[in-house]
Amino acid sequence: MIKVKILAVATLLIYIGLSANSSNELTMTTKLLQEVSQGSTQLKPLSEAIPGNVVVYEHTISNASSTIAKDLVITDIVPKHTTYVIGSAEGKGCDIAYSVDGEVYDTPSQLFVYSASTLRVANPKEYKHIKWTCTELKPHSQKVLRFKTKID
Repeated sequence: MIKVKILAVATLLIYIGLSANSSNELTMTTKLLQEVSQGSTQLKPLSEAIPGNVVVYEHTISNASSTIAKDLVITDIVPKHTTYVIGSAEGKGCDIAYSVDGEVYDTPSQLFVYSASTLRVANPKEYKHIKWTCTELKPHSQKVLRFKTKID
């Protein structure tokens, strides 16, 4: 059995058009987690990952200001050597879209790739980016965004 020590994860997080008001105080923390047991909703910090294990990526966006942060767009990379777990992306009050190239984003049923000159629906192994579009984040509140990958 091969074990992989998790030292760092190269994820890309982008805030776009947070608000016209520059006084927003937004912060983000990221955690790498794993299920306590397979299929469990309880999570614990990740220290090692073994091929076949599921890793949970959790981003918490906090608005410490007294104004609403509007039009948040957060984009994350699905790490290399992992496969996105279909249906695992979540973010209350956010629209979620996926991309195979980092440019075109859509829902899973509308995300297409060419294979042998034939257009087909992309499979989760081909997802390279996830994007959350959130209308607003109220003052003094947080929003949790998550997704899972399986280590190849």
